[in-house]
Amino acid sequence: MRRVIVLLLIILLSSFWPISPIKAANASLYLSPSTGVYTVGNTFSITVKVNTGGMAINAAEGTLVYSSDKLEVVSLSKSGSIFSLWTTEPIFSNSNGTVEFGGGAPNPGYTGAAGQIITITFKAKINGAAAISFSSGAVLANDGQGTNILGSLGNGSYTLQVGVVTPPAPTPTTVPTAEPTRISAPPAPTITSVIELRPDNWINSNNPEFKWDLTNDITGVSIMLTDKPDSNPGSNSDGLFNSKTYENLADGAYYLHLKLKNNVGWSPITHFKIQIDTQPPHPFEVIVEEGTETDNPQPTLRFETTDDFSGLSFYEVITGEQEVARLNLSDVKHNPYRMRLSLPGRYNIIVKAVDQAGNNTLAMTTINILPIELPIITEYPQSLLPGDILTLKGTSLPEATVLVYVQRRGEEASGQAVESSQDGRWSYTYDRPIEGDIYKVWVQAVDKRGAQSLPSEKITISAQQPIFLRVGEVIVEHLTVAISLLASLALLALIFLYSWWKIRVFAKRLKKETKEAEEALHRAFDALKEEAEEEIKLLNKVKSKRDLTREEKRIKSNLKDNLAIAEKYIEKEIKDIGEIRWKTSIKEWLKKIFK
Repeated sequence: MRRVIVLLLIILLSSFWPISPIKAANASLYLSPSTGVYTVGNTFSITVKVNTGGMAINAAEGTLVYSSDKLEVVSLSKSGSIFSLWTTEPIFSNSNGTVEFGGGAPNPGYTGAAGQIITITFKAKINGAAAISFSSGAVLANDGQGTNILGSLGNGSYTLQVGVVTPPAPTPTTVPTAEPTRISAPPAPTITSVIELRPDNWINSNNPEFKWDLTNDITGVSIMLTDKPDSNPGSNSDGLFNSKTYENLADGAYYLHLKLKNNVGWSPITHFKIQIDTQPPHPFEVIVEEGTETDNPQPTLRFETTDDFSGLSFYEVITGEQEVARLNLSDVKHNPYRMRLSLPGRYNIIVKAVDQAGNNTLAMTTINILPIELPIITEYPQSLLPGDILTLKGTSLPEATVLVYVQRRGEEASGQAVESSQDGRWSYTYDRPIEGDIYKVWVQAVDKRGAQSLPSEKITISAQQPIFLRVGEVIVEHLTVAISLLASLALLALIFLYSWWKIRVFAKRLKKETKEAEEALHRAFDALKEEAEEEIKLLNKVKSKRDLTREEKRIKSNLKDNLAIAEKYIEKEIKDIGEIRWKTSIKEWLKKIFK
């Protein structure tokens, strides 16, 4: 509830201030420093700052997350903050690794590039890389509406390492002597500013911090800050300290007067001048002389502004992705700025006016650089023969440079320049004979100012043999294949016919040999059969005279049975002999052929 009340109070207070138009969300929250190397066990401080982007703000808030395994928050400080009201008191949680804050300032708010919000003191816990980043944030414009103009959030990356401990050297035993007592007052002290000073000691912070050295004999410090260059801080000591911070000073010139005291007396007074300017230069506009749409590749920019306090220092011009150009004030006042030679396209132009204290104001515009008239290829061959010369003709702007590109299929394009005549005609001849392939050609124009056209459409040109020659080549290729195939078929036919003749000859010889073997076996079997029949007849005669014995009956029966079996077996074996000899001979013959 308190946060809401404070935020409403801030917005209400800002509503009584003139409202400036909000142009863009370009404010940022960032860490300073954003990088560093620190020793494990030691502490270091990180400052959360705001860059308002040249616009007045009245509030900002954010949440930081950090590597809680490597970092530990020791303390948070609002000292030196640009905010006097707090919607969220700065708090931290080492268990969650978060820091939260939210603050504001009444009218006229704050404008500047390095507004300090809070300072966080961390302790490095372990060796490694630690990250600190914003998980959320907001920057509210001083426009009476609380418009969020936050454009970016910065992060930090820090290296934590174990320090190298060097063992102390042995201390020689000496007789202690008392430090000699000074016999004169201290010299005038040397004052330095913690905030970086720009020329003429300008800074853009309302919270300057000063430091000086103290020797062992100093017993007192007298200090005073005034707007006069020769004030005396007096002879009453303000304490013993070596630094001093002043908060919420108004813009203007100040003098720090400092002197030191020892047992003899006071030192001479040192007068240290510092000038504060937290207000950016006045808003301004960027005017393009040729207009925001032009075919001029180097448009002319005019811009100028003023600064009430420290005065302008320089301008920066950022054109698209090109490098930043830094301009002196005299260059801008007497000579308008011409952009670098640029290709056709849309460019965002940013001009930054920077004052002596480092505050800046941005002005932006957009320029659309148009292409010039497109060149045309009017005459070209639709097809060529290998070895022909490629010639192109066309039209373009008068007295322009025409870039002709020729690209063979699968290769990089090669470009050559030709000049167009006063009536805009041009011609081009390729510098080497065409080879058999597919080519693409296109052109692009460049005038005397350096302005370019867009590339023309690509034209395809075929460089191949005439159709009748290509048909002839195809026919010859097919005939070659056909003749080779026919020759192979003829050879196979001859092999088949020769094989068939050899098989017939072999079959006749085998048939003859098998018949002869069959006749020989039949003769042998007939002889055996006659003897067996004689034995049977003999047994039959015996049987007519007497009964045959059992043994004689068995012999007679066996002779008949064995004779029948032998006759069948012999016929089968004769047949098998023929088949075996046929198959064996065929296999041996095939082996001879395909060996």
